[in-house]
Amino acid sequence: MTAFNRICYFLACLGASALLLTACLPRADDLAAENEFNQRTQINNTAYSLYQTASYMTDSFNLRGY
Repeated sequence: MTAFNRICYFLACLGASALLLTACLPRADDLAAENEFNQRTQINNTAYSLYQTASYMTDSFNLRGY
């Protein structure tokens, strides 16, 4: 291979690597959606934990009316 062909081959490989890398990186929209999902999951877990606590307390203090 001549030097010019080697340079062209190197640049082509470098470009292909850059395209593959950018395709694998998460996008801002993906990160925002994941962040929103995590926040909703945390809120749901907190609400369920509060529900469990209230249920335990009503069972413990026998406040269900029987």
